[in-house]
Amino acid sequence: MITGRRRLIEWRPSEAARAAHDTLTIEGFVLDGSDATFEEMGYAGLITVASGTGGHVRLVVRNNTLKNVLSSSRGLYIQGDVFGVAASNVFDRVGIALGIYGNDYDSWASYRQEYGTGNSFYFEDNTIRFSSDFSGQGHAGFITSGQGGRVVVRYNSWDYTNVSDPGEFWDVHGLQGANPWGGTTGCENYSSMMAEYYGNSIVNQNNAYRWMQHRGGWLLMFYNSLSGSTSPISWAMQYYCNACQAKGSFNQKADNSYYWRNLANGAESVFKVDNQPTSEPGVGCTGSDPIVLDVDVMNFSPAFDGSRGVGCGPLEARPPTCTPGAGYWATNQSCTDLRGMIGARPPSPIDGTLYRCASSGTWNAYYAPFTYPYPWSSPAAPQNVILR
Repeated sequence: MITGRRRLIEWRPSEAARAAHDTLTIEGFVLDGSDATFEEMGYAGLITVASGTGGHVRLVVRNNTLKNVLSSSRGLYIQGDVFGVAASNVFDRVGIALGIYGNDYDSWASYRQEYGTGNSFYFEDNTIRFSSDFSGQGHAGFITSGQGGRVVVRYNSWDYTNVSDPGEFWDVHGLQGANPWGGTTGCENYSSMMAEYYGNSIVNQNNAYRWMQHRGGWLLMFYNSLSGSTSPISWAMQYYCNACQAKGSFNQKADNSYYWRNLANGAESVFKVDNQPTSEPGVGCTGSDPIVLDVDVMNFSPAFDGSRGVGCGPLEARPPTCTPGAGYWATNQSCTDLRGMIGARPPSPIDGTLYRCASSGTWNAYYAPFTYPYPWSSPAAPQNVILR
């Protein structure tokens, strides 16, 4: 066990490490933050990996226990172009289980937006729990991404027993300013590039108000289950227009996103759209480039006819005609009963293909989940590892 009110494992890959795509494997540790605050953690995490531009590195975090960090403190903090997996870990009494961020403009300029590939960071088969009373001040087992980050969150189990105020659960950050509202140089905190959330289970939550806040980039969110005293809402929203970005002309708003079969206390959790018109500079895109439901983002449609939203069922039941952008999840698994497909190490991992309607009005296979479990290996030791 390593104990301390600070970062306990830190890796800042050198230029040579990034060019060689070095991998760091962290396995078998118990890391105890002793109720450290975000300030005491140096605004990072128990495990901190901060990588610069010019190449990516890989990270494997497996079979560890990370515990006792409060509020906005991270269990796992990742910054830069870092691919790999955090799997089969226990996060106990952790405010933010995972904060994952890219290198803003450089990440957007260097990588494609794409689903279903290994060029992301995977968070899978983890258990997030609270073994004693925990007041998260709005953050308890929270996951957040932004600044060009790419993340896949799948097959994890959250149990909110002993938490009085979980607040919200997941956040995919969009374009925003750092000063704090864009300052004089425009928005320099870029949007998450893409995120996938599927096969996750949340139980015993009390008084949460929000499940997902999708503020920018692409998102697939499907086959997740939540139960508790409330049925928290999910939002697709943006604070800043694309015109606010300091450099480049990327489409950073919530777009090309599909949400289906996310069950809150057994009922479909339907995303709402909010374009946040305000008086702040560069903020509010209602008049110029708003998020449009059934164009940019698609909700599940229980009586799907191919004209809008997302349908679910066997391939042979897919409607023969469709409107461009509509989606259909073709599967031989149930679309109503998620048992066996959610939570850590599910006996029946999710299997299917998302078809997307092309501009020609025809269906094309678009997405299938990446290999599960994540394929990892044990490479040579990396450079610049700091154990504190």
